[in-house]
Amino acid sequence: MTLFPILARVIKRLDSIRRKFLWHGNKERKGFNLVKWKVVITDKKVGDMGIKNLKVQSKALRMKWLWKFANENQMLKEKGNKCKI
Repeated sequence: MTLFPILARVIKRLDSIRRKFLWHGNKERKGFNLVKWKVVITDKKVGDMGIKNLKVQSKALRMKWLWKFANENQMLKEKGNKCKI
């Protein structure tokens, strides 16, 4: 999940499942949202529910891996330059 982007249709399906969890209603009567989805995925520091936005989270995790690989590559080059042959 971290190295590869999540497909848009997978994110859409997962969000649908998560939304249904907060949905109120049944087949006999129309339901309503208990909470706006925007509130649900807003950061907890702001005072909302803080459930992760999957699209943003997926991108952030990929960027984290890229940063890690770039820094490790640089560290290996520096170690290689310090080695005596």
